Amino acid sequence: TIQKAEVVRNGEVAFYTEPNDLLAEFRWEDRDFSDSAYYYIRLTLRPDANAEEYMQNRQQFIWSSPVWVQEQ
Repeated sequence: TIQKAEVVRNGEVAFYTEPNDLLAEFRWEDRDFSDSAYYYIRLTLRPDANAEEYMQNRQQFIWSSPVWVQEQ
């Protein structure tokens, strides 16, 4: 289950949502964009009670590759 989905811009969280579901869908516009930036998506997964004992209380993270954007 996705606990939190974050858009990270230049190393800082620019937007997040907490879907608490298996899927997350959202739209976001960077109103503070200037010249260039890099972005990636980071997901925080809810700890799984059915996981191996050593993982039961640990959050897991998934993140995308970064995307660089430059104004032309």
